Amino acid sequence: MLKVNNQKVIKTLSKRLLKENKSRNKVALLAIVLTSFMLSALILFGMNANRFIEVNWIQSAGTAADAYLTNPTELQLSTLDKASSVERIGQITQAASSEIGDDRIELSYLSKEAYHMKQDALYPINGEYPKKQDEIMLSKEAVDYLTGSTPKKGMEIELPILDEHGKQVMQEFTLTGWFTDPLFSKDPFASMGFVSKAYLESTNHTLENNGYADIQFKRGITPLDEVERLEQQVNVFDSQQFATYFNLSGSSDQMMMLAGIGVVVLLIMFSGYLLIYNIFYLSISHDIQSYGLLKTIGTTAKQLQQIIRGQALRLSVIGIPIGSALAIALAFGFALYGGLPNFFRYWQVQLVLILLSSLFSFMTVFISVWKPARKVGKISPVEATRYTDIKVQSKKTKATTNGGKIGKMAWRNIFRHGKRTTVVFMSLFFGLTTFLSVFTIVESLDIENYVSNSMISDIEIRNGYMMDDEGNYEPVYNLSHKLIKEFETVSGVTDVSPQYESKYKAEFSDAFSSYYHWAKDSISKAELAKRFEGEIISLKNEDFERLLSLHPAKVNSNNDLSREKTVYLRQSLEGIYELPSNFVITHPITGEQFRVNFGGYLPLNLDSSGLNNWAPTLIVPEKFMENFNGKYQPEIGSVYVSVEKGKDKEVQQQIQQISEEYGVFQFETKEAIRDSLQLSKIAISLIGGGFSVLLALIGIVNFINIMFTGIINRKQELSVLESIGMTRKQVKKMVATEGVYYAMISLGLVWTIGNGIAYGLFVLFNSVSKYAVYQFPLIPMVVVSIVN
Repeated sequence: MLKVNNQKVIKTLSKRLLKENKSRNKVALLAIVLTSFMLSALILFGMNANRFIEVNWIQSAGTAADAYLTNPTELQLSTLDKASSVERIGQITQAASSEIGDDRIELSYLSKEAYHMKQDALYPINGEYPKKQDEIMLSKEAVDYLTGSTPKKGMEIELPILDEHGKQVMQEFTLTGWFTDPLFSKDPFASMGFVSKAYLESTNHTLENNGYADIQFKRGITPLDEVERLEQQVNVFDSQQFATYFNLSGSSDQMMMLAGIGVVVLLIMFSGYLLIYNIFYLSISHDIQSYGLLKTIGTTAKQLQQIIRGQALRLSVIGIPIGSALAIALAFGFALYGGLPNFFRYWQVQLVLILLSSLFSFMTVFISVWKPARKVGKISPVEATRYTDIKVQSKKTKATTNGGKIGKMAWRNIFRHGKRTTVVFMSLFFGLTTFLSVFTIVESLDIENYVSNSMISDIEIRNGYMMDDEGNYEPVYNLSHKLIKEFETVSGVTDVSPQYESKYKAEFSDAFSSYYHWAKDSISKAELAKRFEGEIISLKNEDFERLLSLHPAKVNSNNDLSREKTVYLRQSLEGIYELPSNFVITHPITGEQFRVNFGGYLPLNLDSSGLNNWAPTLIVPEKFMENFNGKYQPEIGSVYVSVEKGKDKEVQQQIQQISEEYGVFQFETKEAIRDSLQLSKIAISLIGGGFSVLLALIGIVNFINIMFTGIINRKQELSVLESIGMTRKQVKKMVATEGVYYAMISLGLVWTIGNGIAYGLFVLFNSVSKYAVYQFPLIPMVVVSIVN
């Protein structure tokens, strides 16, 4: 047979058929735009949320590196550089220190690689890195403190620098750039700055004596395991530290985020598939005789499929860019006016994300038209001429002299095409159940419940921090009994309670395996055994009893020790790790040992001031702390202030004014947490609610499309019914009754199975959040019932 190149004819036929189906095109284009919009928006929001988590951890560590080695030698750096697992190595050398009263600025030189790994932690960065000896880069907080003005490139800044003899020498620098110090909130009296290589060379400081190396491993490498493997090769000395920063890759938050995005992408693709498939299936059923005639003149099955797919491709080329553009516009709208400013601070609309979402949208469209296209290719010309898209089933009917019942006729019409009916019910049920589930979870976010369980009082005051010579942040215990007495005199204050803190030591053993399993991503077992020190925090005996009455801790049954020798953990650690039934703790000064038992978890998220502890923080009653410390006075780590209702802001202002005379403190209030959570809840409601409404809309559009095309396809059938006596009013009543049956069945499924699914998702969510409160979604159920 002579092969004929008729691709141009196939394209022309595809275009003509596309123009003839204007009503179908509108619905199909709407479906493609909705699918593309939801996929693009989800991928943009999801991947940027993943980046938000990653940047937060980078800021906590101060770098994107996975590990660090202090005081590295040239040989050690060469060994690390040759390791196949190492991506890059950055060098950080401490060049000088500047002390102004109690304030301190550490000046360091960063290699190009080290600066690159710190950029996310210092975001946003303005200007450029210093190149000349008299150039400097500082945090905007430091510039504001030193000059009292906003930073500008080229401004002159004078700093007192400690020379090698410990004397202060005034040096003048030119500002080339500035950044945001992520650790400024922890210690306003300590900041960092960067100088050039030329400045470092003018000092006697070297990397081996005054610095450390930041190491970033290749993707897929587990930092802790790799550090343990390289430790022998690098030959680490006892005076050095070779350890990991927090390992984000593979963390539970990140994996849950990515898994959640993947599941929702599949759900959106499935929802879009149901609608697009149904649109093309009904369109092909309507035009099947035209396709049959094409087959009689020699059009092959493959060519007919190309005609169908060509129409889908043309609609996709229009619809997918529109959907992506709407998603980008929505993203920028939230970035400018949304309730999550910190989230959108690192927002990126990357081309690869748009291409990825477009790929998923194309996949959804072509999967949707694959089966209808195959159906056209398989059908013979003879079958096409008599095709009705209805399977006639023999069924016994009861003869009657009263005529057919409208309700029964409508019921049979619904179920005589099982496949189409199933698609409609699945689409409606899926969209409405998603809407219901999102609303249930969002409404379960009880802000007051979260705040009450997060804070013991209306205002919490904590000590500030100071950077030590080794670059670690240590608490500065400025809270005192004298300051507490001043707090008590403030009008509106009803109670002031101090939280005492004291150090303890313990011997690490396999009995702490649950704790080590939690900490192993950050520290090796050998290193943990060396540094197994922590803090004990105590509350008033009456506060302790109140907490235990709210949430009775599960005391070990084999315990024969009194309450005064029982320790507890905060509630947020429940299910993460537990402690041995009994273990020994040691006072770091007296060396006295105490055998204690683990009593369970308290319904508050209390924590100590220490940032460098590797043993758990233990919560105890006041009497325990007195016995443990003996004649030694524990430090005051936090102060809890309860105030009269409605006086939070007024009292906080007065307390802050009083505190300024005693030092720098950190403040946290229930009011601030409420405001922050309310904004986040609104943003989550808008995003989640928007997606669920669109999914529900897809189901409703699918239903409308089936009813509309069903009437068009049944014109001949309805004419026959009218010819045997059915009036126009009865025809309209039958069609309306079909719609009522669809709505009743869909609502029945949503009210029963849908609510069960929503409650199941709430239970799953509550196992993570701990503070959610279930509320039956009565309002959305009424809305769904009215809309349906």
